[in-house]
Amino acid sequence: MPIPPVIPQHYDNMWDVLNMTRPRLNDSLKSLEPTGGQILQESDAFTHQIAISGWRRVQSRLAELGYTRLNMEIVITGLPVVTNTDPASQTYIDWNGFYDGTAFTTTPALPANMIQPNWASERQTGMNAIFPATPNMENMVGGLPGWQKQNRNQCWQWRDDKLWMPGSLSSMDLRIGYAAYLPDPLDVGGTRWFRQPIPIMRCLSPYSWVMCFEFMNARRISKPELATEYAAAAMDCWNKADEEIRILFKRDVATNANTNVRRIARNRGANGSAFGGYGNWG
Repeated sequence: MPIPPVIPQHYDNMWDVLNMTRPRLNDSLKSLEPTGGQILQESDAFTHQIAISGWRRVQSRLAELGYTRLNMEIVITGLPVVTNTDPASQTYIDWNGFYDGTAFTTTPALPANMIQPNWASERQTGMNAIFPATPNMENMVGGLPGWQKQNRNQCWQWRDDKLWMPGSLSSMDLRIGYAAYLPDPLDVGGTRWFRQPIPIMRCLSPYSWVMCFEFMNARRISKPELATEYAAAAMDCWNKADEEIRILFKRDVATNANTNVRRIARNRGANGSAFGGYGNWG
């Protein structure tokens, strides 16, 4: 009789985190106050909020370290041409749609999980040209130039949660590398939030310690007579969480350490042209 294949469970779920967090909190609370073990019950709104707060804190710390799971990329095709040729006019794209200098349309739009862009490249729509090895659009942090409209954008600026550009006389495709967030644990259809997967591999233990930290901080505020003790317990939980988050991050370091990284000059592509086959715009 053939043996059925074993399907691995790549991600832990929120139920696993709660099951790990409860005994850790019970052990910590013994020296602070009596407890009957009814801690972080999945039916409590407080538990759900602790889970969301902890999840966002885990992601913030990993992003601070440079964790690649939170860096994503997208190609957005067919940006409309600019309709206002005044050199002072600008276009933008955000989560809700695209502004062409005169009117707003609901498509195309930025991905919903985007926090902010890290870099951007462009090509003309329908040309089937390659995107360059290095970004061919410059981040103009001091403001966009007011030049005559061209068949490209050439630069961008992130402000007011929008990707602003001068506007192009040709329809353009954008390739954007961006900082992203992973979704909060929420009810989806008939699956409750505490049964949702945690979309970071092997983060069960550090996430559990962060939830302990969030719980202790909440108790510190609600029980001022034990504020000092709870503050010390919270810091101990955070130190344990941070140590394990760093171990999690080291997976990225180990992967990148085996790569021969050579920096390509900003004005040269792999084939000697400035933009890797798209042509030199300089």
